[in-house]
Amino acid sequence: MNMSYLLGTIFIIKMDFLDLLEKWINIFYRVVLILIFVAVLGWLLFSLMHLRRKRILFRAWINRYDEKDEDLGKSIGDLLLFDLQTIKIIHDKSTKVLSLWNPYQDLPSFKQGLEQEVQLIASVELGDYGKIISSIASFALKAAPLIIKPAILSGSINKYGDKKTLLMITLANYHMKKNLFQQKKSQKNTLVWKIERENLKKEEIPELLEEMAYRIYIDLTGNDLFKSWECFRYYTIGMQKYINYTELQRESDYNKAIKSYNEALQLEPNNPVVCYNKGVIKYNKYDEHENKEAIELFKKALNSSDMQLQVRARTGLTNGLVMQYHRFNKKEIALIEEGVSHGEEALRLNSKLDSVHKCLGFAYHQLSEELSKTNGWNAQIIVDIREKAINHYKKAFNYNKQHYIAHNNLGNLYLE
Repeated sequence: MNMSYLLGTIFIIKMDFLDLLEKWINIFYRVVLILIFVAVLGWLLFSLMHLRRKRILFRAWINRYDEKDEDLGKSIGDLLLFDLQTIKIIHDKSTKVLSLWNPYQDLPSFKQGLEQEVQLIASVELGDYGKIISSIASFALKAAPLIIKPAILSGSINKYGDKKTLLMITLANYHMKKNLFQQKKSQKNTLVWKIERENLKKEEIPELLEEMAYRIYIDLTGNDLFKSWECFRYYTIGMQKYINYTELQRESDYNKAIKSYNEALQLEPNNPVVCYNKGVIKYNKYDEHENKEAIELFKKALNSSDMQLQVRARTGLTNGLVMQYHRFNKKEIALIEEGVSHGEEALRLNSKLDSVHKCLGFAYHQLSEELSKTNGWNAQIIVDIREKAINHYKKAFNYNKQHYIAHNNLGNLYLE
């Protein structure tokens, strides 16, 4: 009887334990489900906020300039969208790979880009979709929750009396980059651009819209590297001609690029961005005189508040200085040492940029060759310098699998 009682007690305890374990498993399971739900919900909210920040929707302008021309507002909005998309395409294309074994990826131009995922899109007001489709699309846009509503760019053209015309553009609900404008808190998501003209003719409107497009683009980048839209315009044209030159190798495109950069520098002497990009195409000519000019331009580009531009400029300086030694036979070890100094500083600022590692690999590579010809140097020191070159060449290729110049140089080093 005692044995039966004991077994019964053990059975009850076991069942209680199993019940308790099942309850804890259920609680754990529910907690995990709640955490997964919260994580998914957070991801969705983040994605919606991300979508909201990245889209700028263009609408037709209000036309108070010539009310008889019903399509004027639509045409203005459409042309402004086209101008901004053109500028964005030029700057985005400047950093894309154009072909394999391309030296222009070794020392790329510095684009004045918007955030990579910014989309410039037209609203139904700019298209000919018919009244029913336009009405439905407009209703859907207005009915959408605020969290997924894109930034809205709209404007107006107003004529006052017989002479004065005012063009005004407003960008509402836009999440700006930091330090874009010093505005009041109530205006932090709204930007306004204005142009006022006397005796404006219709045929002059496209030219004013081009000015507006460059002004808007500069402000959306969120930095102060350009003081005037005119300088930025010449800089952009120069970049476009440079891209044409890299693709087609036409000397006329090279000359046009240089001319445009020179016109930009006439407006803003020593502008660091223009100096850097002009230095890039001078360096890539692989001519001694052009290379010397590139070095001076890269030095001017160091006077920039943009850290990444400083990194690019120091990378360019390293390449240019070592090129003087390597290609143009200026056998002065001071050139390589100065190049190494700039490369190390660039590495300190950005250790994950492929062109930084390539330029340092190139500099250490040439330094090891120079020291191997000089008496009195310890062989182990030369071996250590070559190991640095090998390490940087490998890192350049790891960070950019299309940086074949670094791999080619590494092969040359092994052959030596």
